Amino acid sequence: MLQEMNKLYQKMLNDWTQAAQPVWFDFLKSEPFLKWMKLFHIYFFDAKEKTNEMMEKTLEMTRIASKEDIKDLVDAQRLMIDMMEELTDRLNKIENKNK
Repeated sequence: MLQEMNKLYQKMLNDWTQAAQPVWFDFLKSEPFLKWMKLFHIYFFDAKEKTNEMMEKTLEMTRIASKEDIKDLVDAQRLMIDMMEELTDRLNKIENKNK
């Protein structure tokens, strides 16, 4: 019984495919569908460009630090600390000479 149901389903599917496929291909080749696809393509890419511009502006206004930015900041901070320590050492040596 299961095999018969499977055969019936396969036959139904094949019959439907044979009937629907030419109609579907004709639809895909039709002038209105091709015009719609061309307009869709134009408007889609236009919308995509506008969305990209908007996202770039948004990201520019809400700049978030990257890992490289943080590393640069830490390096600069470490450099400033080292320079301050060196200045402190120099000042201490000058003070000790004057005493």
